[in-house]
Amino acid sequence: MLISLPFPSPLEISLPTKQTVKQKGTEVLSPVCTGFRLGAVSTEDRNGAGKGSRICDLCREPVEGFYYRCIPCSFDVHPHCTKIQQIVRTESHPEHSLCLVPSFNKCSACKLSNGHIWLYRCGMCKVKLHIRCVGKVMPMEHSHDNITSSTNNNRSNHGRGVTGARVQEERDNAVQDVVLEEIKIIQSRLELLQIENKKLQDERDNAVKEAKELLGSASRQSHVAFSEFLLLELQQATENFSNSHKIGEGGFGSVFKGFLHNTMVAIKILHPESLQGKPEFEQEVAILSRTRHPNLVTFIGACSENSALIYEYLPNGSLEDRLACQGGTPPLTWQVRTRIIGEICCALLFLHSNPKPIVLGDLTLANILLDGNLVSKLSDFGIFHLLTETDTTRPSKKTESDTTRPSKKTETNTNTLMHRTKHLRGTFAYMDPEFLRSGEITVKSDVYSFGIIILQLLTGKPPTNIVAGVKEAIETDSLHLIIDKSAGEWPFVQAKKLVNLGLRCAQMHRRKRSDLESEWKSVQSLMQAASLSVLPSYKSQLDDKGIPSYFMCPIFQEVMKDPCIAADGYTYETEAIKGWLDSGHETSPLTNMPLPHTKLTPNYALRSAIKQWLLEHP
Repeated sequence: MLISLPFPSPLEISLPTKQTVKQKGTEVLSPVCTGFRLGAVSTEDRNGAGKGSRICDLCREPVEGFYYRCIPCSFDVHPHCTKIQQIVRTESHPEHSLCLVPSFNKCSACKLSNGHIWLYRCGMCKVKLHIRCVGKVMPMEHSHDNITSSTNNNRSNHGRGVTGARVQEERDNAVQDVVLEEIKIIQSRLELLQIENKKLQDERDNAVKEAKELLGSASRQSHVAFSEFLLLELQQATENFSNSHKIGEGGFGSVFKGFLHNTMVAIKILHPESLQGKPEFEQEVAILSRTRHPNLVTFIGACSENSALIYEYLPNGSLEDRLACQGGTPPLTWQVRTRIIGEICCALLFLHSNPKPIVLGDLTLANILLDGNLVSKLSDFGIFHLLTETDTTRPSKKTESDTTRPSKKTETNTNTLMHRTKHLRGTFAYMDPEFLRSGEITVKSDVYSFGIIILQLLTGKPPTNIVAGVKEAIETDSLHLIIDKSAGEWPFVQAKKLVNLGLRCAQMHRRKRSDLESEWKSVQSLMQAASLSVLPSYKSQLDDKGIPSYFMCPIFQEVMKDPCIAADGYTYETEAIKGWLDSGHETSPLTNMPLPHTKLTPNYALRSAIKQWLLEHP
């Protein structure tokens, strides 16, 4: 094998002083030749003769490429010459020799590695040296104590027969003992961590168990129940969510009608971006199951597989369709419109007055549904906003008259109930302008939408730019020209009061908008003027005895104890409607239309409202 040396000049190794000798007519180097130098010169440079073959002066083998030369003796030595082992020896250790070996290891002297090169390796102490480092660091009479400082103590007894292999074995055993001790420490710490982790898991499991028990207890105390439906049931009820079953599309999802347990229901499939995951959906369902009011659509159940909410189905559709007389339906009278305004105000007061106020964020005519008696109910509050308290700092206004008074605090801290979101969803024409600008939603956001709805019920016009149109009519004294005449003869004074209420609610700036609680008395008086009595505790339609009419069974004409929903969409006392069906009737007691089935669904929401009313009115 030829070797390529990485240096241009000859390398030198000094040997102890002795003479040269003659063997078979050839001058051979003694192991102690005085001027012996080991060098490497290219055959191309030798005597300027160009590339050619050479004969090793020791083993007499032909040499090509590179070879070693003894400079003073002009001897050429084959790189693989076996006789070199007899020459390159130490005087102090006759058994010690150096040989050329391929290695990737670092040089023991310069600590560098040049890849796959040849190194001198000490056969006894395993020290490896670059050819260039041999003459500089390790003369041939070196002792093992001078090879490296790191092996100083281990090799001090070399003369007494302790070999390098024995020292290496002892060192390996010591390292192994240290490693085993470290492993034992790591295992001990791991066991402690496992014990601690087990404790934490047990504590977590106990906390979850207690939370479930508390939730179950709260659910039993609330007397409110809802059903959990499977996705397969919803697919069967809507013919796999066919467009023929779609009855609406809102800012938060699509609404389908279908039969579940032989009862017509409305199924709202929420958009994926409306939720932040399954925990939020479960929270929404838990709140919906406890939020019951006569003017809120009854929540029946949910399907967690596809984030669906199931509500009662109201046969008269949305207020938007009825206001536009869709399907040839008769126009709503001004008395009914006034009552609906009061019912919406009542429902908003209920939602906003909870310990944690609920804001709809998308209150529109399309999201207000009408039952068989044209009683309005708010829907599409599946993805509402729970308001939380936040501290805001507002600079106090300073007027000219304040300059003569003692200075006061320039800032006041106020607590504002609000919700901030980056995802603006809803119907643009009904959305709070400040919500559009800042992403902050408050109860005043619903008040703005309520004001737009009031103006629509009065004028019958679309919501876009309706505020500007009404203001212009007032300024030009032409309000009577924009009032919807299909509702009948509006009393002008009453219409003017409702217009002003709508404008106060639809102010551009939140702080200027009306507070519904303070406006309720005026709304109540307007409803009374429209021949509708309203009980403040329920703020809904009453009969002559002061009982809400929808608490009364249409058949028995008594307050219902066990209300249920029949296939016609109306609510009856269970005993009454069962008697009607058992007597052989196949039509609705109210509409005289054929009933598609005879199944009855408990109306838990109405039952809860009746119980509350009876407690307040013993």
